[in-house]
Amino acid sequence: MEMRKINQILFSVCLVLILSGCNNTGNFIVKNGLSEYQIVIADNATEYEKLAASELQNYLKQVSSTELKIIEDSEAKSDFEILIGKSNRLSETILSDIDQLDEDGFIIKTEGNKLIIAGGKEKGSLYRVYTFLEDFLDCRMYSPEVINIPKNKTILLPEIDLKQEPAFAYRELHMPLSRKSESYRNWHKLDAKEGKNEWGMFVHTFDDFIPVEEYFESNPEYFSFLNVQRIPDGQLCLSNAEVFDIVVEDLNERMQKNPQVLYWSVSQNDTYKACECDECKEQYDLYDGYSGAMVHFVNRVADQFPDKVISS
Repeated sequence: MEMRKINQILFSVCLVLILSGCNNTGNFIVKNGLSEYQIVIADNATEYEKLAASELQNYLKQVSSTELKIIEDSEAKSDFEILIGKSNRLSETILSDIDQLDEDGFIIKTEGNKLIIAGGKEKGSLYRVYTFLEDFLDCRMYSPEVINIPKNKTILLPEIDLKQEPAFAYRELHMPLSRKSESYRNWHKLDAKEGKNEWGMFVHTFDDFIPVEEYFESNPEYFSFLNVQRIPDGQLCLSNAEVFDIVVEDLNERMQKNPQVLYWSVSQNDTYKACECDECKEQYDLYDGYSGAMVHFVNRVADQFPDKVISS
């Protein structure tokens, strides 16, 4: 019995030592409700960087009940800082890395006692804060009203060296939560066309390029062939060379009027009824269906405007 007790005591001591060693492998942002850290932004921080700092402060307080102070980089330095965006605290190497990011790209990196959260010129820093909250604090936003915030008086920061850049420059989710809540969109790194001047045309644009009321009577061949006749309430005939030329010419005129706009939509009408003429059917066979022929058509249009983004 005595030997068993000794073994149990030795096991307990070893476990405590192991756990103590684990706690020393990172930095404590908050320890037992106390923190030496402050959040630092540049004197000329962008609105998104200011928002990122405020959001980080807010959620850290909700997690730990400890509020970190936000200061500008003109104030006195500290050994324990969370750096949001560009500031005079960053090394030339880090600044160079930030300059090379896409507009919504970001990095998160630990250097000694410093935590660097920085991003591209748009929402990069803001997106990085939400990613940090998810990846390292296990926070979740399921909806603007349903947010999971774990409670912990101690926040241990591991060594981090991460970089992310979006695969798609524009990301929009067609659901009420995303459309109605900016906080939900920002947390999940989504865009919304409302208020964005980068869009010239947005989805279901075939009828804008070739209006039925203007062309159907004189050129029914521009429209879908279905059930032995051309119909006005379907799609465009993608195999018709004149259709392609008209779309390109019309799009070019629109771009000339709005040269600052980046995104332009070349997309089918909001209906079914794809053209079933013999030439279109050949394209469907060649490109594995109507969607393949559609993508081929849009890509041909995009080739005419290499400095723009053409969406389908």
